[in-house]
Amino acid sequence: MRTFYAARVPLLAAPAVMCFLVLAGPLTAAQPSGQDSIDVVGHLALPGVTVSAIQSSTHWARTLLELTDDQHRILTVVDVTDPAHPKEVKTVTLPAQPGNTDVEAMTGNTALLTENAQAAKAPEAVSIVNFNDPSHPAIVRKFDSVSAIRKELGGTIYLTNTDGLWILRQNEAPDKNLEASYRDYILYGSR
Repeated sequence: MRTFYAARVPLLAAPAVMCFLVLAGPLTAAQPSGQDSIDVVGHLALPGVTVSAIQSSTHWARTLLELTDDQHRILTVVDVTDPAHPKEVKTVTLPAQPGNTDVEAMTGNTALLTENAQAAKAPEAVSIVNFNDPSHPAIVRKFDSVSAIRKELGGTIYLTNTDGLWILRQNEAPDKNLEASYRDYILYGSR
């Protein structure tokens, strides 16, 4: 049985949007190998910052996040090369412009900024939900007051809330049948 990994579920009775991250496996902090999971791998407190947008980039061998705070007109750059130990690299003041600002690209001390009339709406809450027992889904972790969320290729998910930046990792269990088929294909060619 395959598991849905990220789905946005609108709540019809409430004006806000709820986002659920779905996983399979037991409710342990560290999932045993061989099981699908979404785990918190890092956190960085961002006091006084209300992130409205997250953009990712690379600079040489570093993975960087540009966190835009439209309310305070601040851009915070965070090095997430080691997701378990994110580090704030620099904070700069954005120029006074009407509308919401997004960082499209940044290199050194130069950035390409775009303005939007309206900010993109992030879900209000994000939950990691375990569906190991489909008749009794369990919330493993809930993040309230989410201001921005971004999912990257490779299974890394960044989200910000009043507690700061959270780094999540989506881990898929190995597929033994697929691995065996691939190994046979490499060793013996297509048959």
